[in-house]
Amino acid sequence: MEPKKGYIGRSAYRSFTRKKDPVRPDATRQLELMTVLLADARSAESIMGHAGGDLRNLNGIEIKELAALPGVGEAAAAKVIALFALLQQLLSPRQPQPSVSDG
Repeated sequence: MEPKKGYIGRSAYRSFTRKKDPVRPDATRQLELMTVLLADARSAESIMGHAGGDLRNLNGIEIKELAALPGVGEAAAAKVIALFALLQQLLSPRQPQPSVSDG
């Protein structure tokens, strides 16, 4: 999956949904998925390089440390931190949500 600059998300969508030999997102390398998420190969490569090729190595990293990596910046760092927060929420047991009338 080698997307053209500016068409990363569209290229990934087409790869995942094509009729002949579709790419399975769960079988895609972390670097490629991070490139789709960030829509920028340079920042994805920098983050994955810092992680040693495995995002689990970034568990607990500070947002400022991510933002300081070459080519990353504040927006990409915030996306990665948001990704980790979403994963943490998805993997933890559901908590009852207060209803609107509870407040």
